[in-house]
Amino acid sequence: TTARPPARSIRHAAAVSTHMHIRHPRCHTDSGYRSFEHQHGDADSDTFITGVDPCENNTCDAHTACIANGASAFTCSPCPTGFSGNPNVPGGCVVQPQIESNDGVVAINGQDVVFTLNTVSGLSLTAFLTNYSQFIDAVNNLITAQSAQIAALTSRVSALEAASATTAQLSALAASLDSEASRAAAAEASDAVAAGAANTALAGSLSAAVTSLVSESSRAVTAETSLGASVAKEVSRAVSIESSLGANDAIIMASVAAETSRAVTAEASVGLAVTALAGTLSAAVTSLISTENSLGTSVAKEASRAVGIEASLGVNQAAIVTSVAAEASRAVAAEASVRLTVTAETGRATGAEASLSASLSATMAAQLSLAGVNLAANNANAASILAATASLASEVTRAQGVESSLAVSVSSARALAYQAVSTLANMAQYGSLLSPGLSCWDIYTSNPATQGVSGTYYTIYGPVYCDMSLDTGTGGWTLIAIVSDSAGDSTWVYNAPAWTSYGADINPDIANISWAGNMRSRAFGAMPFQAIRFVYGTPSSSNPGFLVSVSANSAVALFNGGMVATSIARTAFDTALQNVYGASAITYLNAEPNCNTNGINLALTGSLTVNCRFGMGYNNEADCSTPDAYMGIGCTARSAYYYPQSGAAYIGGLTFPLRSLIYTYSPVQSCLDIYQRYPSTRGVSGQYSVQSGPIYCDMSTAATGEGGWSLVAMLTDSTTDTTWQQSSSLWTSSTSLNPTTTDITQNVNMKHPLYYTTTAPVFGQIRFVFGLPSVANPGFIIPNALGSPYSSLAAMMASASNLNGVVTRASINTVITNTWGTAAYNLLNGEPNCNSNGVNVAITGTYPVNCRWGMVFNNENDCTSPDAYMGFGCVARGSYVTPQCGANNIGSPVYGARGFIFIR
Repeated sequence: TTARPPARSIRHAAAVSTHMHIRHPRCHTDSGYRSFEHQHGDADSDTFITGVDPCENNTCDAHTACIANGASAFTCSPCPTGFSGNPNVPGGCVVQPQIESNDGVVAINGQDVVFTLNTVSGLSLTAFLTNYSQFIDAVNNLITAQSAQIAALTSRVSALEAASATTAQLSALAASLDSEASRAAAAEASDAVAAGAANTALAGSLSAAVTSLVSESSRAVTAETSLGASVAKEVSRAVSIESSLGANDAIIMASVAAETSRAVTAEASVGLAVTALAGTLSAAVTSLISTENSLGTSVAKEASRAVGIEASLGVNQAAIVTSVAAEASRAVAAEASVRLTVTAETGRATGAEASLSASLSATMAAQLSLAGVNLAANNANAASILAATASLASEVTRAQGVESSLAVSVSSARALAYQAVSTLANMAQYGSLLSPGLSCWDIYTSNPATQGVSGTYYTIYGPVYCDMSLDTGTGGWTLIAIVSDSAGDSTWVYNAPAWTSYGADINPDIANISWAGNMRSRAFGAMPFQAIRFVYGTPSSSNPGFLVSVSANSAVALFNGGMVATSIARTAFDTALQNVYGASAITYLNAEPNCNTNGINLALTGSLTVNCRFGMGYNNEADCSTPDAYMGIGCTARSAYYYPQSGAAYIGGLTFPLRSLIYTYSPVQSCLDIYQRYPSTRGVSGQYSVQSGPIYCDMSTAATGEGGWSLVAMLTDSTTDTTWQQSSSLWTSSTSLNPTTTDITQNVNMKHPLYYTTTAPVFGQIRFVFGLPSVANPGFIIPNALGSPYSSLAAMMASASNLNGVVTRASINTVITNTWGTAAYNLLNGEPNCNSNGVNVAITGTYPVNCRWGMVFNNENDCTSPDAYMGFGCVARGSYVTPQCGANNIGSPVYGARGFIFIR
C-alpha cells in the first residue's frame, strides 16, 4: 500500500531473519564500517609502514582526504556526497548513479531494477537467492546498457578524428592561398598602393582563419584525450562492479552458513546457561542461608575469644610479675652467698697463716693454691649471676612480646566485631535483604540515603533495580522488565504469555540494568503502580523515556485490559530511534507521515493490522487502516511479522531493533492505599511512607475490623497545653506540626500533611482515640459527613456544626472508666443528661460549650447549662479551655489524656 523508502546503497539492504547485511567485502567489521588502513604486503596483513609520514605517499582518491592514524598508518575519508566507490585507490571515487524508488522498483540511471532489498522474515534461502540472482541479472543488463553508451562515445571520437583530418586539409589550402597571394602581388607591382593594401587585408584575414583552425584542431585533440580517459574509467568501473558483485555472492553464502552455525551454538549455549544459572542460584541461596546462620555464631565466638584473650592477658601479666620477682630474689640470695663465702675464706686464710707460720714456704704455697681455687669459685659465681641476669632480661623481652601480641589480637577481635555489627546494620537498612521495601518509590521516600543512588535494592517481591536518579524529575522507579533486541526473539511479542500471565517471570532475580537478555521481575505481576515508563536504549537525563500516567494493580492487569490511548508527539518516537540509529533511520519513517496513533495495548484493526503493547503506527495513506510501519514494544503486524519485538520496522522490510526497559512508579496516598495494595502489610502497624511523608499506619483489623488508618494528629495529655485548643488555627489551616513524628509512644503534639491534603473518597472516616490505641481501646469512628464528603479533615473542621450523634453515652462511660478510673466515672456520671456529640459541637445556652469533637454532659435534662464535657479541643463558658484532650467537670477536676486522630 505504499512506496518503499529510497534505498541509499546496496550495502544497506537487510537479508532474511538471520539479520545479514550486504556490505563491501573489505570495509566490514562486526562493529560497523571502517576506513582502510595503509598496509603493505598481503592484503590481510596487519604490518604497517613505519618511519615515514603515513600520508606522504598515500593512495587515496583525489576526492578524499588522507587522515594520519599513528606514526605509520593512515585512513582515507569516505567518498564525498554524489560519489561512490573505493576511496583508498586513485580514481576509486566515481560519480554515484542516481537511484530512485517507485513502488518497490529501484531505478538506476533510468534503468528499472526489480529487487526486494528487505525480504520477508522467514523467506526460504532458495527464494532469497533467486531474488538476488534476478538482481544480479538486472545489474548486468545495466552494465550492457553502459557498454552501449561507451560504444556511442567511441563513435563520437571517430567523428572528431575525421574532423581533425578536415582541419589539416584546410591548413594546406591556406598555404596555397598564401602562395597565390604572393604571386598576385608580384604581378601587380605597378599598382603597389592599392594592390598592397588589398593584399595586406587579405593576408590578415587568411592568417586569422588559419589561427582559428589550428586552435580548433588543438581543442579536438584535447577532447579526444579526455574522452579516452572517460572511456577507460567507465570500463574500469564496470569491471569493478562485476568483481564486487561476485565477492558479495561469496559473502552472502558464507554469512548464511555462519548464521546457521551460530544459531545452533546459541541454542546449546542457552541450555548450558540455564543449567548453570539454576546451579548458581541454588548455591547462592544455600550460601546466603549459611552466611546468615554463621554470622551470629561468628560474632558470639569473636566476643567470647576477645574476653578469653583479655582474661589470659591478665593471667600472663601476673605470671610475668611473679617470675621477675623470683629471679630478683634468687639474684640477691646468690650475691649474699658470695659475700659469706668471701668472708669465711678470708677468716680461714688468716687462721691458717697464724698456725703455719713455722712453715712459711709451705704455708705460702698452700695459700697461693687456695687463693687460686677461691678465685675460680668467685669467677664461676659471677658468671652464674650474669647468666641469670641475661635470662631475666630475655624473659622480660618475651613477656613484652606476648603482651604486644595479645594487644594486637584484642584489637583485631574488636575490629571484627565492629565489622560484623556494621554489616548487620547495613543489612538492616530499609531496602536491603533484611528490611525490604514495598517498591523503589517506598525505599526512595523512606530511606533518604538511597536518593540519587541507583542500583540493586530489595523489595517484598525480591531484588529489583531502582532508578533513584532525577532523570524524570523524581526518583523511585522500579525496573520490572527488560526486552532484548536479539534477532528473531519472540519472548515479548504481542501475544506472548510474558505480558498477560501471572507467574510467567523471566530471570526474576536479575537486577542489573546492563543485562542483555530478557527479564521479567516478580513485581511485574504483583506490584501496583500509578505510572509506567517505557525507555528505548539506555535511560539518562536526555533519554528519560515515555511516561504514561495510568494506575493498575499490576503490569499483568494493565496488559490484560483494553487500549489506553496516549497523545505522545511523533517527534519523541523519532528522537528515540535517532539516538540509536542516527538521522538516516528517520528518513525511512518519513515516507509514512500519517496515522501516528499511539498508546498502550495499541490495536490498529483495519485491513492490515498492527498490535503493540506500547507503540505507534505509521502509514503513507491518510488513515490507520493499512499501516506499513510501526515503532513499539511487543509488536505483531498482520498476524505474522513480529520482529523486532522492540524497535521500529517496515512491515516485511527494514527493521531497527531497540533494547527497551519498562519501569513503574508506585507512590501511595495513605495508609489505606498501602493496606489495599500490599496484602503483606495487613496486621503490621508502624511507620510507612506516603506521598506527603512518613506516617504511622494502624494496619490492625482486631480493633476496628479494618486496617489502613492514617494517623494525622496527636495531642499531649498536658492539662495546661493549649496547642490544640478550640480556637487554634491548627484545626483548619494547611500547616503541619512535627509531621515526621511516627512514634505513638511520644507524648508530643503532631499534625501530618495528610490532615489537610487527603481528598475523598480516600478520606471517608475519622477516628478519635483517648489514650494509646489498642484492641481494648479502638476509639470512636465517625463518618466523613452526613451528606457529600468534605475534601479534607481541615475542611470539615472549618465547616459549620455537624452533630451526627453516632456516639453513645455508654461507650463514653467505658472510655472514662478505662482512662481515668471509677472516681472520674462516678463524678461525670452525676451529669447523665444532654449527651450531645459530634464534630464542632456548639452548645449556646446559658453556659456555652464548644468542642472540635466530643460530648457535653448536664445534670438537668437539657443542654442549656452543661456542667461537664469530654472531647478534643474544647472550651467552656468562654474561659475553661483545658484540657486540649480529655474531660473537665467544668472548673474542677480536670482529666487529661493523650489524643489520637486517624482518618481512613
